[in-house]
Amino acid sequence: MIQTDDELISACRTGNTEAFGELVCRYQDRLFHGLLRMLGSREDAQDIAQEAFVQAFQKLSSFRGDSAFYSWLFRIAWNSAVSQRRRRKTTTSLESVREQAGVEATDRHPQARPEHPLELTERRQLVRRF
Repeated sequence: MIQTDDELISACRTGNTEAFGELVCRYQDRLFHGLLRMLGSREDAQDIAQEAFVQAFQKLSSFRGDSAFYSWLFRIAWNSAVSQRRRRKTTTSLESVREQAGVEATDRHPQARPEHPLELTERRQLVRRF
């Protein structure tokens, strides 16, 4: 007998974890392909889909049913994908500059050089001597 999403969600809320497994089977391909089109990477789409199902399971009690289960699940996946992109963008920006330019990104301002504080101290000592 095929159960509706609402019936599976109710069963899961009462402790039937197999009911959530049915929801996963029902939507995993659809979610994966939607994420693949959005992200362009099979690995990223798989990771985000898995993370979305885990989060959906953990937050199932907060699902109000105002929208379809898949819409709610996709929104969780979308938010995870956006967060992942944000994390990658901030953590790899210097790395990407280095790769693109072929050199280490540097600050050319004289005060940014590591030896600047030592040179400044030496100059001050020389000025005080005279």
